[in-house]
Amino acid sequence: PPTPLMLRPVEGWKLLCARTGCNIRLETFYKWIERLEVPCIRLGTKIFIPKRIMENVINTCLDGERL
Repeated sequence: PPTPLMLRPVEGWKLLCARTGCNIRLETFYKWIERLEVPCIRLGTKIFIPKRIMENVINTCLDGERL
């Protein structure tokens, strides 16, 4: 099945935790979104994270760098 191009924050958070093995709190992930450390697209009250951005965030964490 095709993978989505955009992720909801919870989906992005789950992917980040699964791929990095880190126990990042969901609240922390939302703070990163608020501070634009994780770039997102807002449509009204909905938040979407482009899949390629999430891949960059995951790679940054795996490289041991800060966001």
